[in-house]
Amino acid sequence: MIINIFSHDRGAGCNRHDKDNFSPLLIAASNGHAATIKTLLAKGANLYDTDKNDKTALFWAAEEDNVEAIMVREGQL
Repeated sequence: MIINIFSHDRGAGCNRHDKDNFSPLLIAASNGHAATIKTLLAKGANLYDTDKNDKTALFWAAEEDNVEAIMVREGQL
């Protein structure tokens, strides 16, 4: 779903942000969607993006105990 909404093919770009400065990568990380994270990173998502509170995808993955998402971010999956 995230990829469909923000699909690069649709012109929106994988680094687009919502009103809270959440990008698709931040949303995927906060929800533990490891496969989506891998896809977004492959499409050029900014790994260092932050939300309006300066929280990164790694922060969100850790905050939500999404170990698989952290492993993707660290290149272990």
